[in-house]
Order: sequence, then structure tokens, then C-alpha cells
Amino acid sequence: MVASDPGEGHSDVLRRLLDLMARAQRSILSKDGAEGPGPGLSPVWSVVVAPDGAWLASGGGFADGTVRIWDRASGTCTATLTGHTSAVWSVAIAPDGAWLASGAGGADRTVRIWDPVSGSCTAVLTGYTDPVWSVAAPDGAWLASGSVGTVRIWDRVSGTGTTNLIDQTGLAWSVAIAPDGAWLASASGGGDGTVRIWDLVSGDCTAVLTGHTGLVKSVVVAPGGAWLASGSRDGTVRIWDRLADAQPPVSSGHTDQVESVAVAPDGAWLASGGEDGIVRLWDRVSGSCTTTLIGHTDRVSSVAVAPDGAWLASGGNDGWVLLWDRASGACSATLTGHTGPVKSVVVAPDGAWIASGAGDGTVRIWDRASGTCTITLTGHTGPVWSVAIAPDGAWIASGSRDGTVRIWDRASGSCTATLTGHTGPVKSVAVAPDGAWLASGSNDGTVRIWNIELRGIAAVARAEDGLYSCAWGPAHELAVGGERGLYLYKLLI
Repeated sequence: MVASDPGEGHSDVLRRLLDLMARAQRSILSKDGAEGPGPGLSPVWSVVVAPDGAWLASGGGFADGTVRIWDRASGTCTATLTGHTSAVWSVAIAPDGAWLASGAGGADRTVRIWDPVSGSCTAVLTGYTDPVWSVAAPDGAWLASGSVGTVRIWDRVSGTGTTNLIDQTGLAWSVAIAPDGAWLASASGGGDGTVRIWDLVSGDCTAVLTGHTGLVKSVVVAPGGAWLASGSRDGTVRIWDRLADAQPPVSSGHTDQVESVAVAPDGAWLASGGEDGIVRLWDRVSGSCTTTLIGHTDRVSSVAVAPDGAWLASGGNDGWVLLWDRASGACSATLTGHTGPVKSVVVAPDGAWIASGAGDGTVRIWDRASGTCTITLTGHTGPVWSVAIAPDGAWIASGSRDGTVRIWDRASGSCTATLTGHTGPVKSVAVAPDGAWLASGSNDGTVRIWNIELRGIAAVARAEDGLYSCAWGPAHELAVGGERGLYLYKLLI
């Protein structure tokens, strides 16, 4: 990421970046400061620009584990910072440019703080048992560093750190953050059938909710945050009081695993979709099934409730999107057109339209009133696994097995950006509450955060294995569920 003055506009940042890119076409910064690639060059993993734009720092796969400082005007290396014993994966510069930090992998696994003028190492921050993948310096007083399952916040002066550890054994199929951003819930897919509650400040697991007898595939938090619901492969939906010790009501009825759960806006009821092809509505207090919605002929992969709670939508492996009247339980519309399983369905913020993504590689926009497909968004070369809508409804994001994330203009249906970088299928996309950022999780083991205005990558976090679910909190917290557990990130802006 580019270090910049807080008041600097995006145009100024872009101007500096374009200038830097133009210079890169003319000069390659090599180890000895000479132009041209030269012998012995190694991969460069991280580059950051100083706040004043006069110099930049790089860290990479050098065998000697160095950080290098370059003069922008001349393109020469003005300092080589030595001390790391393995490749440097990430570099960050303080907002005032007075110091920089670097994180290393291999057997080194340390964070180092450097004086860019003298080139001396002023602090070595230790404690990691895995490579340090990322460092960030949001202000002059502290810095953050990330490794496998661990985010550490360090006091820059004292060099002391506090650990914010989010860890869970086994798969985390689904995550949901409370409306106030104080805690999150994760669905354990590791076979233990648990739902875990995590404190977002301390990173501690504050509760393990037991009762399911199968893998938990979906978890949602009620609008007020007082309760949550989970759906499991054991065919049940459970409603949990976050603070109560008593076992929750067990909502039995599905004859096969529960694929998706959604909560009504008023928190009074919830909907679930199952592999048995049935959508069920449940009373939150009693846990009883109030309505059984029958219409799909195959697995129901996704359910979504309208903003007013009067109706809901479901997507199934039969290729249909069905709209249901909540009061009567009647199917009000059958939306056909997809030629593959519908994997994701979302309702627009105003409730006037629906978006669906399917195995045929398309995203379709449906008019709720008429039930017709108004636009078919084509461009993906593989099945669409996840769809998300911007808070203002102006654009749509989709993630596909082709490894790309696409941004679509809702009005015209045109693809305004194709975001590349993932090397595996994109299983989840989620839009931040302010609409400025987009997160994508992939089977390549990374979560990528994209800046919507610049249509570019803002951050990459590595989790080692496949990622299935992303959820944003109100203060730019991002929870990601994957094969090895749960990961928590904080977007520092």
C-alpha cells in the first residue's frame, strides 16, 4: 500500500503511482544501483513509497534478507538494511517517514524497526512461530504485524506487543459479526459441531456452543445482536441466546443438511434452506417451524430475506430462484433462466430487485414485481459462487471459480472492473458497510481487500488454505472462515 498524507487526494496518490510506474519503464532498480536487470536479482515482495515521495523501500527474496532504500529521482540504492536472516515479505513506512518496519519469513520470523537515515535497526520484535506475512504502520506510535492466525499490535517505542489471536481447530464454514462489532460467531466445520463466540477486542474465544451433531455450515447474527442461529449437516437449525447457559431450542424438520440460514430484519423469525430441497421458516422464540416452503426440486443453496421482511428468495441446484410470500407461504414467482445450479442469491437494499449467481457462469438481475430477468451479466468463465450488492445498490460484485472478482454496474449491466490476483476459485465476496471496500476469499488461501474507487488491490492476507466465508464489521473488521479455522483482520485506513 502507498503511504500518503491523510489529506492527500486519490488523484495525487494516483499521480505519484503513475509517475513511479513511468520511471520503472525506464529504469530497473537493481542490487548495485545500476540500471538494467543485471545478474542475481531476486523477487521483490513488497514496495512502499515514503510520504514525501522522495524515496521508497523494498523487501524481497534476497538470500541476505535485506531491506533496500531507493532514491526516487536517481533510481539508486542509498541504503541496504541488514539484520534479517530470511526473505523479507512486507515493508511499511511510518506516516512521517521517520522510521520503517519489515517482517520476514523463513526461520527469521521477526519484525524489525529501522531508522531510514542512518540505516540502523532500532528494535527487533520477536515472538512469532510462523513467518511474518504483513506489517502496517498506521501512525507513529504503534504498528501491527500478521502471521498465521495471529495479529500483534506493538508499541513502537518500547517494542512490547499484545497478541490478538483468532484460532479455531478445523474448518470455519461461516462467520458473522455482531452489529456493534464487539464479537463474532463462527461455524465450525471440523466435525465437532460447535459454534464459537469470539471477543473482537481481546481475540479470546468466550463461548463454545455445543449441541449440533454434525458439521455447522451456516451462522447468522440477529439484527440486535442478542441471539444467533446456526444450521448444520445434522439437519437442524439452532437458535442461541449468546449470554444464556441453557441449551437453545432445536429447530428440527430438515431431513438433510442445512445449507443456508438468513434472519428477518426484525429478528422475530429466520429462514433456512436445506439439501432436502425445502425452505423452512422458524419462530425465533419457540424454535418451532411455522412454515414449510416446498417448490424446489433439488438442494437449496442460498436464502435471503427482503429488507421489509414481507418476502424472501431462495436459490437451488435446480437452477431456479423462487420468491416466497412470508405470510401465506406461497411461491409468488419462479425465476427461470439459469442453466446451472444457483449458488448465491441476494436482495437489493430497496427490495425492488434480486441478484443471483449460478453454475452457468452468469449473474442475473431480476425485477421483483414482474419476476422477469432484466439483465444477464456475462464474462466469468466458470461457475459464480458468490454475489454481493453495494449498500446503495449501484453495483454488484461476483466471485467465480475462474479466480476473478467482477464489478458490475447495476443499471447498464456492464462489467466495470475485473479484479485478478487470486490463483484459485473465489468462494466468497463481501462489501464493507460503507461500500468503499470489497473482500474476496479464495481456495488459494488468501483474502484480498479491494478499493472500489481505485478498482485495485489494497491488501492481501494469507491464510494458507481455502477460504469459504467473509463478513464485515461496522468498523472495518473483517472475519474470514477457512479450512484451518477463523481469521480476523482489521483494515487500517
